[in-house]
Amino acid sequence: MNAGWSRLYRYIPISLLVLSFLCSCKDNVTSRSRQFAPPIVVETKTLARIDTSASTAPVADGSAASRISVYFQHQGLGVAYAVPVQNGFQVVHLDKRGPIVQSLDAVAISPDGSSIAYSAMHDGMWKMFVNGADAGPSASVTMPVFSNSGAHLVYGAKRDTTWYLFLDGQKITEGDIHIESPYFNSEGTLLVYAAQKDQNKPLQLIVSELATKKTVTAVDNCGTGLVLSPDKSQAAAIQQIDRQQRVARLTLNKASDIKFGQIYDIVGNLTFSPDGKNLAYIGIRGGKRFIVLNSKENALPEGNIPFGLQIFPNGQGVACLLATQGGFRVHQAFSSILLPQQPYDEAEGLVVSPDSRRVAFAARRGDSWFIIENGVEGPVFDRAVSPKYSPDGSMLVYRVRKDNKRFVVVTNLKGQIIKQFQPYEMIQEPVFSSDGKVVAYGVKDGDSLIWKVEKL
Repeated sequence: MNAGWSRLYRYIPISLLVLSFLCSCKDNVTSRSRQFAPPIVVETKTLARIDTSASTAPVADGSAASRISVYFQHQGLGVAYAVPVQNGFQVVHLDKRGPIVQSLDAVAISPDGSSIAYSAMHDGMWKMFVNGADAGPSASVTMPVFSNSGAHLVYGAKRDTTWYLFLDGQKITEGDIHIESPYFNSEGTLLVYAAQKDQNKPLQLIVSELATKKTVTAVDNCGTGLVLSPDKSQAAAIQQIDRQQRVARLTLNKASDIKFGQIYDIVGNLTFSPDGKNLAYIGIRGGKRFIVLNSKENALPEGNIPFGLQIFPNGQGVACLLATQGGFRVHQAFSSILLPQQPYDEAEGLVVSPDSRRVAFAARRGDSWFIIENGVEGPVFDRAVSPKYSPDGSMLVYRVRKDNKRFVVVTNLKGQIIKQFQPYEMIQEPVFSSDGKVVAYGVKDGDSLIWKVEKL
């Protein structure tokens, strides 16, 4: 790791179209944006039944099901699972088994749940599989990404020593020494990615038209840390200027309006607000660290930032969890709202309320986990993760583990449990419906993979 990055303590999760299922309740799932997505399915339905009849892989407890990984499309529109078999795994989607692979990496399910793409090790080489079909051997592949409509799929693949971009299975670039982070814009008419043609040319942030495959924008010495706004109308990345850096922010249209931020020694943790109107990041200049919101700076005290930044929905503040020698605590910038400052042994999953006046996060003291809502500690569990506010900000939903049972709870802002739902073997991250009247989540119940909808 670059020495500057180690000082910055950078952690930037990449948003996926699929939510990973917790098989062993590691409980460190990264939340993924649901902005501008189709409504969640609001009826309980069994999406699939797990078939382990072909599994001959030995496991510790004699059950193949104990090693199954499950992937739900995050509105409940589809599901896939990987089942152990002799010499590897098979991915099952819509009751169709893919080839045997030795290991499985990134998985994406299309927005309507009808298609799947995943990268996996097969016969000693990395390959992309689309609906079970082998797209060819590679030395490395990027994460597969579907367009919002699900009509297109893009990924990068390294063949021998050369990287290529593949759109709907067809090679659309002439060859680069490096490609990373391909994404679609919201309409699915543009591609955004970073690429380097050869050793004598700089890394470029590239925007190209899907229809013509022509480049409409190219920003030199730029592309590291590429992120898109939740609505996919804007992109931001780090541009290198000699030994310094700044942020390049693009509005994604044919003209691609570009704006540049201030120059720093190091830049990182690029984060868009939920509505895409505001951009926050961390900048270091002359040994001093700042949280930057658009063009404003706020001093950042010493500490580790392991989980990135959260921009207030009203765009007037930024919060993060800061890990110091005294423990984890909340740090805020550009806001005078009184937030809890008590340190905890461990903390994660910081979220800001819809009215931008409250925060919640999971915290640990000793062996006990609980959710903190504006300083109020909720009930104690063996593990608690991923709190989310209801649309009106009056409730929280999150997953917990207690006495080896996993279940979902809903609490009010006083930390009192309003609803505690049935325990299941595996539970996906829950979501509120847009009206806040139900919560929905995927579960594994025996051999059934079920999208559960619970009324409040």
